[in-house]
Amino acid sequence: MKKNYDLKDYPVHTVEKLRFRDTDSQGHLNNAVYVTLIEMGRVDILFDPKYGLDHENSMFMLAHISVDYLAEINWPGSVVIGTKVTHIGNSSFTTEQVIFSGDVCAAVAKTVIVLADKQTRQKKPLTDQAKAALALLY
Repeated sequence: MKKNYDLKDYPVHTVEKLRFRDTDSQGHLNNAVYVTLIEMGRVDILFDPKYGLDHENSMFMLAHISVDYLAEINWPGSVVIGTKVTHIGNSSFTTEQVIFSGDVCAAVAKTVIVLADKQTRQKKPLTDQAKAALALLY
């Protein structure tokens, strides 16, 4: 695992304000909240029209997620989620995401996202337009 993460290496940045309700009995953000923050960064790619991802008859399904927790995050404050694409396949793509609290990288996540047909729930190929747009996020 890489030790020196830099937000500059991630082309998409999502800022999220932390909520008091996200804390647990230890006084820091609950581990499940990290996954929600990662989702918010992922959604910025999936639903921003500039990436040209097909939503008319398609949906995106999370096929895999792994999270390395590197540091605590405490309330109050906000975090920045950095997202980049690391692999583009035929019907899926892989992201690497980081959560920064101030200058500290608190978590690193890997996700695999599959494009599927809404009716059949079966995977379907990414369009050439989507692949080209996602390639800009390396």
